[in-house]
Parts: sequence; structure tokens; C-alpha cells
Amino acid sequence: MTSEHSFFIPDIEYLIDIEGLIKYLGEKISIANVCLYCNERGKAFYSLEAVQKHMVSFLLFFFSSFFLT
Repeated sequence: MTSEHSFFIPDIEYLIDIEGLIKYLGEKISIANVCLYCNERGKAFYSLEAVQKHMVSFLLFFFSSFFLT
């Protein structure tokens, strides 16, 4: 998951239910239409496609600004 989606779980050794966490995060994105990074602090999204596009574009912006500075 880290190499394919740039997603990692910090302190994974303390995690008891990884399947439950992944299910919760999937529902947060697909049902609640929430960006995992912004976490309801920013723009509201009205579809799964919109939140996915936002998350991809945000990661591209984040990584490009990180490496350019």
C-alpha cells in the first residue's frame, strides 16, 4: 500500500484491527466524501470521484512543492 498509494500507517505495531481501520478509511472517503488529509477542514465534496481527484491533486501539489523547496 505504501509504494502503490503513498499511504503508510505510523506505529503499525500498536494497531489491533488493520482490516477495521482500512474499512473505516474507505467508508470515510466513499460514503462521507471526506479527504483523509483535510478531514472536513476544507472544501466539501459531493461525490467519490470529486474527493478522489482532490486527494490525487493535493498529493501531487504537496510532493512537487516539497521537492522544489
